[in-house]
Amino acid sequence: MKARRTRITLMATTLLLYILALATASADVTVNENTSISPLAVNTTFYFATTFTFSYIDIYDDHVDFGGFDFYAIPSPATNPVNITLSKLTQTDSRFTANSLGEVTFTIGGLQPDFTYLIQRSDGLYYDSKHNSWTTEKTTALTNHSGYISFTNSQWSEKGFTITLYNPGGEVPTPTPQPTLTPTPAPTIPPIPPPEHEPDYKLYFTIAVAIVTLAATAYLLRK
Repeated sequence: MKARRTRITLMATTLLLYILALATASADVTVNENTSISPLAVNTTFYFATTFTFSYIDIYDDHVDFGGFDFYAIPSPATNPVNITLSKLTQTDSRFTANSLGEVTFTIGGLQPDFTYLIQRSDGLYYDSKHNSWTTEKTTALTNHSGYISFTNSQWSEKGFTITLYNPGGEVPTPTPQPTLTPTPAPTIPPIPPPEHEPDYKLYFTIAVAIVTLAATAYLLRK
């Protein structure tokens, strides 16, 4: 009898873990203009100019992974705040504004590996990866084998940046002018609101199944 109860309990526990994993994996994360996100050990804050929906958001010590797009913004010195507002994040066209003090190294992952990109600033200058400088010449930068690209900036006030997949056979799209946004100082970052979701009926179903499973297990253990 004791062995039977143990077997029933183990089967029920395994089923519940599977149901909870399925429910968690199906939940997207939505952020909007009222959301701010910060890495755990870097004085960087991400804001959003529009509504984004990501399959997940993972927060690390030095960067945030927005559904496969790793975004680092490392200031020097490290105590300088960096405020970033994302307006677009894709493999072919990413756009954001940033404001800080001193030098900031930006690194973005999730782009196409070993491809050529144009990195342009809102004042019309292009990033020259060979000389680590900004120039009026249309220079390009190359992603590494893992799809990461890096550049630095030390000239502030607020600047807009576009990272565009380079198409040498045609015209490169003209970057849309970035809106003027007033970033919230890093020390007064508002809390992250709960993710906004449409009703997730699949999640409700899995919760109902979990409740029924627990009730059935309790009934069998009493016999």
